[in-house]
Amino acid sequence: MHANDLKELLQTLAVIGREFALSLVRRVVGGRKDDELERMLAGLQTAEFICKQPATVDVEYIFKHALTQEVAYNSLLIERRKQLHESAGQELTGR
Repeated sequence: MHANDLKELLQTLAVIGREFALSLVRRVVGGRKDDELERMLAGLQTAEFICKQPATVDVEYIFKHALTQEVAYNSLLIERRKQLHESAGQELTGR
């Protein structure tokens, strides 16, 4: 697990929103094995960027501080941010 991979995941999560379900993260991130993604999410939890929330159906996470989400979001290049918004939107609408 590289710091760049964690940064990229944190930025992707920031685009998805303050709260996010693991199933949505899997679909938006794509290409990562479940165990690798779960290790990365655990790393972000250990670093206290995100935390798990109680959920009835899916595993859900939330940014521990809104400012963390804002900084991660604003650190993205505009073109990359647009791509992630499009990808997340497609996954949310099932297209």
